[in-house]
Amino acid sequence: MPESPSHSSAVRRGTHLSGAALLAFALAAPGTAAADTTVSPLAGGNGFLVLVEGRAELAGNESEGPVAVGGDLAFGSYNVAAHTPGTYVGDGDEQPSALVVNGGVDLDGSEGHLKVLQDGHVKVGDPSGAEISTTDANGAQVSTVVSAPGGRESTPRVSLTTGQPEESVTAEAFDVAALFPEYRQRAAGMAACQGNLTPVRTGDGEEATPPFGSGANVTLPLASGPNVWNVDAADLADLEVITFEDKPSADTPLLVNVDTSDVDGEFEWHTPNMAGVGLAESRYVLFNFGDATGVTFTPDSRTLEGTVFAPDARVRWLSPSNIEGAVVAASFEHGSLAEGVTGNGELHNGAFEGELPLCSGGGDPETPESPEPTPPAEEPGEPTEEPGTEEDPGQEVPDSEEPGTEAPADERAGADTLPVTGANLALLVTAAVAAIAGGIAAFVVGRRRRA
Repeated sequence: MPESPSHSSAVRRGTHLSGAALLAFALAAPGTAAADTTVSPLAGGNGFLVLVEGRAELAGNESEGPVAVGGDLAFGSYNVAAHTPGTYVGDGDEQPSALVVNGGVDLDGSEGHLKVLQDGHVKVGDPSGAEISTTDANGAQVSTVVSAPGGRESTPRVSLTTGQPEESVTAEAFDVAALFPEYRQRAAGMAACQGNLTPVRTGDGEEATPPFGSGANVTLPLASGPNVWNVDAADLADLEVITFEDKPSADTPLLVNVDTSDVDGEFEWHTPNMAGVGLAESRYVLFNFGDATGVTFTPDSRTLEGTVFAPDARVRWLSPSNIEGAVVAASFEHGSLAEGVTGNGELHNGAFEGELPLCSGGGDPETPESPEPTPPAEEPGEPTEEPGTEEDPGQEVPDSEEPGTEAPADERAGADTLPVTGANLALLVTAAVAAIAGGIAAFVVGRRRRA
């Protein structure tokens, strides 16, 4: 007896749904670089080249871009915004704020002259103990200076190349420290991703297996899509040269997850020579120190091509070489007044511009909403239409339309954040099981009708 059309259709729908769910499960299974979502790690940072949750000390040479500090600022002779003041414009201002300090300017702990260039403005959350001068001794309007009371021409001082009213200097700016719960979540999510990049020994192309050995030279062969290299701090410290066989780009960004558990979270790194890349490529390289509490770049470090992402760490750059990338840190020292490390190195405008994966298991500073329970498989009876259609079986519902989920990130926090673009592995498993059960139920219904 031939199968009825309703029986054939039900079985076909159940088979399609089961197959689609199993395919989704396979794509997200362990052993791949599949991610729950992708993100631009610096999103929300208002375009600042340096983002510091707490205290910062700028005693090196200069930052080509704007600097934002959540705590207090100490300084030596230093230039901020040597090339650009950035794009963050405070309420009521007409010029971008190139230096934002939510705390105060620590004049007692500073020395020298900090210059804010490119007509950039300054924001100081706590101006106590400082004088904001906008006129000279004759009462003429001149460029603004932040100094000790009566010390407009003395040091230490912060000077601008433009006039900025005192009320603008002390006006409220964005909360830098408020960015860091999300940055910590991103660091943990990136660190949870499985690696899909294996370095090879430079010269013979054989796989380079840790421990590499002191003075080793490895090559990184990049593939299309995000490249994830998970490496222990001790093994990374062995390298003398990292050669790029392929140049990082928007299509081939590189995430280096540095595991510092083998050094108890305190990593002193003599950075290797990074061959085959420069400022243009550094915008697609990010070093994620997700579990670090301290990262010190030693005085013999070479130029670092990439962004330093260490939201839980005290980051210290003590080298006369440069960082071609952004810095995200719990606290940051560019040079050291106490150690006499001054006038050293620059921060170049190579802030990370690509997107990188966030993977499950990375932790969440907020308690996620509980997903809606999966409805049980229907009892045998008149088959009902399963989600999706025969023309588009098992079509995935966008995250923003699923019940019990938050609105996309770009709707919650503005256009500077990115929405979810993948699915949680646990939800995929649940969906696969439910779809398979639906297929079996449809098959059983059809067989009973046939009987």
